[in-house]
Amino acid sequence: MSWHLDDLQVRVTEEWWRNWRGPDGVAPNASLTLSPGEFFRNVVRFDHIDELVVQAADPNSSSTHLSYTVVLHDLGYLMNWYNVARGRKDDRHVGMRGLAIDVTDTNPPVISPNEVLDLTSGTSTASTRGESWSTERLTDDDGPAAALLAWSPRLRVPVVAQWISKVPSWIDWERKGDPMVFHPDDCEALRRTFETLSGGDEIATVAGLRAFTDSGWQLATVTSRRYPGEIGDRLHIIRIAKAQR
Repeated sequence: MSWHLDDLQVRVTEEWWRNWRGPDGVAPNASLTLSPGEFFRNVVRFDHIDELVVQAADPNSSSTHLSYTVVLHDLGYLMNWYNVARGRKDDRHVGMRGLAIDVTDTNPPVISPNEVLDLTSGTSTASTRGESWSTERLTDDDGPAAALLAWSPRLRVPVVAQWISKVPSWIDWERKGDPMVFHPDDCEALRRTFETLSGGDEIATVAGLRAFTDSGWQLATVTSRRYPGEIGDRLHIIRIAKAQR
């Protein structure tokens, strides 16, 4: 990838697109020239972004940027990229050139509970209710859980991208190759939250979850809030608690 200071555009390769869309997810006419907003649209966290901005604004061929980025794949899971970039300032190019390496297999991404609490604090008046978004380690295995819920047009249903708290023992979620956590009849209501949520608002949806019960399901209240930034169009922070009957 290359960042051009004169027009503030980023040029990428098809391989870069495939990193977060998959081999079949790149349209034949996909643009390889992106605005900064388009470039960062699937970024969940970019470490040392302030340093990168300083280097990009005043490129220097002797400066190197090293960082990690947590990226949301179109299919609803998180990836960890290792970024290497160097400034360039000559007649051919003023800006930065770099590459991103997917290191998810050896260094999986981690979004900590404290990080999520920091992100949600101050985003709305509701965020002052700290107890409602607590993601501390549970002492009660019957208690609530917190997770990141992902959605894109390429997914049949919203999927849990990552649990950000200990998963209560009542939730039956570890099924290899099967991302279905919520009851099929309730997935559309959860999907609609990606259309209706804005700012620091939150929405509570009653939905069935796979559970270790006689029926295989447990009714729960799923409270959703957008993840901060543009990625909030495709990623929500959710709190799951057993519904009161």
